[in-house]
Amino acid sequence: MLLKQIQRGSLLILAIGLTACGGGGSAVTTAAVSGKVTQGPVIGATIFADRLGAGTARVKDDGELSTTTDASGNFNLSVPSNYGDYVLVSQGGTDSLTGKPAIQMMAPAGSANVTPLTTMVSLAPANQQAALKAKIEATGIKFDDDISTHATAAALFLSKSIEAAIETLGVGIANTGTVLSASQLNDVQYKSMSAIAAAFASEPDLLNSANLVDGIKNGVGNADFSSDGITSTSPVALAQSVSNCVNDIARIMGNPTGNFDASTATTEADKLTAQILNSISDSIVVNSNNAASKITGHPILVLTSFHFTGININSTVSLAFSEDMDPATLTASTFKINGVSGTVSYNSATKTATFHPAAPFAYNTTYTITVTPDIKDLQGRTLIVPAALALTFTTVLQPTTGSTGTSGTGANF
Repeated sequence: MLLKQIQRGSLLILAIGLTACGGGGSAVTTAAVSGKVTQGPVIGATIFADRLGAGTARVKDDGELSTTTDASGNFNLSVPSNYGDYVLVSQGGTDSLTGKPAIQMMAPAGSANVTPLTTMVSLAPANQQAALKAKIEATGIKFDDDISTHATAAALFLSKSIEAAIETLGVGIANTGTVLSASQLNDVQYKSMSAIAAAFASEPDLLNSANLVDGIKNGVGNADFSSDGITSTSPVALAQSVSNCVNDIARIMGNPTGNFDASTATTEADKLTAQILNSISDSIVVNSNNAASKITGHPILVLTSFHFTGININSTVSLAFSEDMDPATLTASTFKINGVSGTVSYNSATKTATFHPAAPFAYNTTYTITVTPDIKDLQGRTLIVPAALALTFTTVLQPTTGSTGTSGTGANF
């Protein structure tokens, strides 16, 4: 028996060779491959060894080895020596850091983990993989490190920018009313990340927002989603909307223009506070709505939140739009609040409509805002209202005796 064990990072390869009975047979080996799928650790993802040149790419074919990541994002596969060349593919699951669905990720065989950064290397053109790997490792980590526990500010900025761009594009498509199947969404993510990887390989480095914006904008702008039923009326503007999240993340992480630190070790938990993650999520909401507008050529609501609490009973309620709207279409019939009468005004400078209630709202009450597709922009294009959108706000509690009862804020969606 031949026993060979190699341990590197969180990857464990255990190869065991058995000689056939009778002496002259060739050795049969298996390799136990383990690691972690991480944006934050991804729970419940399907990870499989996708054979190269066999079956359907990025689809788990019959006979391809697979498993599901555990509560820490870990996986284990036993790969026989006659399996052939493969890449690791992770699909589905939940990012435990944000609670959101994880993006599709990939990694070259032999990678210690599966992350957005290994995905870039796996999808880059073969003659550019080495260069891109070097640029990723210039952020201060190995390209296949577990970024949840071993990272730098530069590595986290790069990884979160990739994740946010892919999520922004996906949510933007969903906000147009287009319903993608899981396989179509995986295909859109594959095409966009492949194009971004190729664009990143041409950037001088990946340490600052200017280069990442350029790479993501060029990548998304060059990606073709027509086979998935998605054709943008303005591909350049769509790419800009998706890449805008990078500038937002740079600002949120405290370095809007300079290079991020690639030398000081940190972790996701230490660097990415709840406030930072919430701000990134808000950026995705705004930019995905802008992306939807660029895909369809129609105006759409630009939202920073779907629900507000603690709203002053004397508040007005405002909504912002992606395009300049036709004021004649903004009325109390097209922009309304359940059970409340009032009037609507429009500010073209800020592209904002405001509902002015005829009387104060009730205390400690949740209200629902309704906007209809009858609202149009100046070109006569109807407003897109995402199907899953539910706009609500809740007013402050009734004050105790002696209080003025004017605490709280206005609702600016």
